[in-house]
Amino acid sequence: MGMTLPRTFGPYVLLHRLASGGMAEVYVAKAKGLGGFEKLIAIKVIHPRYFEDDNFVRLLVEEAKITVLLNHTNIGQIFDLGCVDETYYIAMEYIDGVDGYRILRRSAEKQVKLGEDVCAFIAAEMCAGLHYAHQQRQADGTTLGIVHRDVSPQNILVTRSGEVKVVDFGIAKSSMRARQTDAGIIKGKYYYMSPEQAWAEPIDSRTDIYSTGVVLYELLTGAMLYKEEPVLTLLDKVRKAEIPPPTSRRPELSPELVRIIMRAVAKKPEDRFNSAREMGEALTRFLHTHSPTFTRAKIADVLASLCPEAKALHGELMELSHTHSVQEAMAAELEAELVPMKKDEFVFEESTSIILDRSAYQKKTDLPATRADDQLEVAEPKIASVNRFDPTAPQRPSRRPPPPGPEAPFVPPAPPGAWDLVSNPDAPPSHDPDKRWDDDGTVKDDSPPEMAELANTKVASVRPGLATTDAGTRTHTRGNALPWILVGVLLVALVILYTLKS
Repeated sequence: MGMTLPRTFGPYVLLHRLASGGMAEVYVAKAKGLGGFEKLIAIKVIHPRYFEDDNFVRLLVEEAKITVLLNHTNIGQIFDLGCVDETYYIAMEYIDGVDGYRILRRSAEKQVKLGEDVCAFIAAEMCAGLHYAHQQRQADGTTLGIVHRDVSPQNILVTRSGEVKVVDFGIAKSSMRARQTDAGIIKGKYYYMSPEQAWAEPIDSRTDIYSTGVVLYELLTGAMLYKEEPVLTLLDKVRKAEIPPPTSRRPELSPELVRIIMRAVAKKPEDRFNSAREMGEALTRFLHTHSPTFTRAKIADVLASLCPEAKALHGELMELSHTHSVQEAMAAELEAELVPMKKDEFVFEESTSIILDRSAYQKKTDLPATRADDQLEVAEPKIASVNRFDPTAPQRPSRRPPPPGPEAPFVPPAPPGAWDLVSNPDAPPSHDPDKRWDDDGTVKDDSPPEMAELANTKVASVRPGLATTDAGTRTHTRGNALPWILVGVLLVALVILYTLKS
C-alpha cells in the first residue's frame, strides 16, 4: 500500500507487512480496546492495483461471509469485514507461525527430511478442518457445498505451538456466492489442482482431498511435485495426473503411508477417499501405529529448528507493539496537558484546597485574601456590655392602654415617640429636640413640668422592655414610663413649688 508503518488504519494500527499475494496484502495489526486492551491480528486488504475492481472486492466480501461461518480449531478465524478510506479489509486471526511453503523451502535449504509422523499429523489436521467446511450446513439443514479449491502449502499455517490452520477461502466454491464461476474458468494454483479442476469440470469436496495428497507428497519428499514449466505444459501434466509414488524420491517411506498418498491423488474422484474425514482417519491410524507417543511438542521443536525467524519475528512484533503503545500513551498525556478542561469536567473533592481569586475577593470586602482552609478572623462590632442584647432572655409583653372611647377618661397626648414605645416596645426612643435623654432612657430636663399637666396625666404602670435599633445595636429602652420615676419627679416638683411660695 506504499505506507509508512506503523500507522492507524480505522480501528486498528498496522505494524508490519506480513505477505503480499496476487490480489491482496496481509499486515500484522494491533486491535485496541478499553482499559489498555490490545490484541495482535492480521489485516488482509485488496492489493492497491485492484482497489477499484468490483470483482476483487466481491471476492473479498464473499470470502469473509463464508469463513465467518467456519468456527473450527483447524481453520483461521475471521473477526471483522470493513472498509477504510475506500479500502476493503478482513480482520483475521493472527497465527504465530509459518506457512507450509516456508517449511518446504527451509527443509530443502538445510537438507533436512521431515519425519513421517510430522507430515502425517499436519495432513490429518488439514483433513479435519476441510471436512468441517465441507459438511457445513445452512439453517434449514441444506449443505453449503463449500469447496476450498485452493489447498496448497501457502494456505496451510503451522503455529509455533504445533497447531495447523487452513486459511484463505477467497476462491472457495459455495452455494452462498452470488455469482458462480463461469464454465471454462480455472481457479486455483495449477501445481495443486485436481485433474477435473484443471479441466474446469464440476468439482466437489474430493478435489480438496487430491490437493491435500499433493501437499503431503511434497512435505515427505522435500520438493515440489511439478517443476516450474510453461503454463500449458504444466496444465497438461496436471490433467494427466501421472504421479510417481513418493518412494521414487524417498525410498525409506512406510508402504502404508505411501498407499494413503496414492489413493488421495488418484486421477478419478471415485478412486479417492470419499471424504476428508476418511482420509484423516487413515492418517491418524498410521500415526498411532508408527508413533504412538507423538505430540504437538514435536511439531514445535521441528519448527523452531527449521524456522527460527518465526520466533524472532514474533518478538519484534511484540516489541514494536509495546513501543507504539508507550508512544501513544505519551502523546495522549501531552495532548491532555495542552487541551483545556471544560467547565463540567472539574471535580472538587472535600480535601481539595481552593485558591480564591484575590483581586475579585478584595473588590467585595475589605478583608485580606486568604485560602479557603485558613481560619478567617473577623472583628465583631464593638457594643457596650450594658447595651448587649441577650437572645435567651424571655420577651416581656407590653401593655397598650385602651383606645379612647365614649366612656374612657381623657388621656392627654403623649410626648413624641411615646405611642411608638407602647405599640412597639422594641422601637428606639423618639428624641425631642427640647429635651435631653440619658443613656438609660430617662428624660433629662431641668424645667419643671406644669401642675396642670401633672394633675391631668394618668401614668400607666408598664414594665420596661428592650428594643433593637435600625443599626443593629441593642439598648435598653424607656418602655412604658415607670411609676416610681414619675412619683419621684412629682415629689421634687411639689418641694420646689412649696419653696417658691414660701
